[in-house]
Amino acid sequence: MKNPLLILVSTIMIACSTSAFAQFDKYNARVSMQCLGDAGIIQVSLEGDVLIIDNGDGMPLSGKVGSETVVKNGKREQYIMDVAGLFEYFVDFEEKVMVSNVMGMKSDNQCY
Repeated sequence: MKNPLLILVSTIMIACSTSAFAQFDKYNARVSMQCLGDAGIIQVSLEGDVLIIDNGDGMPLSGKVGSETVVKNGKREQYIMDVAGLFEYFVDFEEKVMVSNVMGMKSDNQCY
């Protein structure tokens, strides 16, 4: 028969360590990268299921993954954001690259 005190202490230690790791979940669910664009730095992030592209003009673009605006490439961390059919952004968090397509004119942006 196991010692009840040992079982209690073990249970408390596991519960405390689990809750300590849970504090980091809200940050681990966010992926972001900085991209070099023509007008400066572009911040690209995925927070939960929302893709956000912010070029610093005060009007960031955002869309929910799985909607008509943002499509995900299967299990890969690649997304296409379509803004009213005029602007399209390909975002690849795996290869750290973003391609802007503005009315047919494409621009590759290296990210880090």
